Formats: sequence, C-alpha cells, structure tokens
Amino acid sequence: MLVYTFQITFTRASHRANYKFTRVNNDDLRECLSSSLPLSIRAVYPCNTLTNQNSFQYQCDHFNVSRLSSNRGGRISHSPAVVVYTSGSSDIQNVVKCATKLNYIVNALSGGHSYEGYGLGSMYNNIIINMEAINYININQHDRTGTFGAGTRLGPIYYRTYQYDNYTINAGSCAWVGLAGIALGGGYGFLARLHGLLSDNILEMKAVNAQG
Repeated sequence: MLVYTFQITFTRASHRANYKFTRVNNDDLRECLSSSLPLSIRAVYPCNTLTNQNSFQYQCDHFNVSRLSSNRGGRISHSPAVVVYTSGSSDIQNVVKCATKLNYIVNALSGGHSYEGYGLGSMYNNIIINMEAINYININQHDRTGTFGAGTRLGPIYYRTYQYDNYTINAGSCAWVGLAGIALGGGYGFLARLHGLLSDNILEMKAVNAQG
C-alpha cells in the first residue's frame, strides 16, 4: 500500500492577547536580585516597572519578549518582570529563591525555539532565566558520554562530539536550537528510528527545585 494523499483536520493558531502587568512595579524583585546576585550577572527589566531606572547594578529596556524568541510573527506579545542572564547553578538558585519569596513564576530560556513560547514567560509577569551562558561541553571518551550545559546549542554539540571518533547525539537539524528545550520535550531527530528519542539517552540531569 502506498499512501499518496492526506486529509488533515485544521486547528486554529490563536493570537495571544496583550495582557497588562499583574504588578505595578518590580522594585521588590530588583532589590532581592540585586542583593543576591554578583554584579557580573546582567538583569534587564522593563523600564516602566522600575521606580529608579538608572543603576550600575541592573538595566532597563523598553522591550517586548518576542525579541528573545527565535520564532517571529507576533505570537508572543507580553513582557517579563525581568530577564536574568545567569552563568551557573548558584545564580539560578538565587533567582529561584527570590521568585519563591516574592511569589513570581520562573521560566527557563534555552534557545527560544518553542512555538508556544514556553521559555518566554506569560501574562503573569514572569521571571525569565536566560541559560545561554551555561553552554559547556564536556566529552568523556572512556564511557562515550557527554555533559552539556542547558544553554548549549545543537550546532556546537554536533561539531565537538564529531571530533571524538564521529560521536553525535540524536537531535534535530537546526544548529541554534537550545539543548534544554529539545531534550525535555522528547527530542526527535534523524537517528530516532535507530536510537530512540534524545530523552531516551539522557543518563542524568541536575536541576534546581522551588526551594533553590
């Protein structure tokens, strides 16, 4: 049997409304993060949510969260409470502790390729933890495994692993997709029929819980 025609039911691609902030300002969050994070960690807030917009400890910007997304087209119209550019686990822990203390929702952003914007917050004025600087690649040739940071892109992973006896991981074709999103989402790739999903090959993960 050879299939040559597909009849597919349509679904509606809805556009998200432009919701207002649930908080008038984020000064409480700024104070918590400024006291918890080292000065080297960049935190960017929407300017209209800060009383004091001029400080060497943080930045403000008149931005829309869609600028952080790799998927354009106006699907995402909200803005976050803050985007924190973390560099390691201790930074993530401190951000999560502030979020728990002040009742903010946290989203992790790896590559920004989710069509639904799962890493880009929501109408609830979320905290976005940008993982792009957590991009280490450690290869263990002895047991044929690798350890990768959540913000590592697929392209550098493919390049580095191939240098070690033609190794690779089972993922997709877009070089700039972030590892965390595709791995936690299952991870279908070119080798899926032979080796399963990317998530089938994960041996260990390190995470930060709600208590930091």
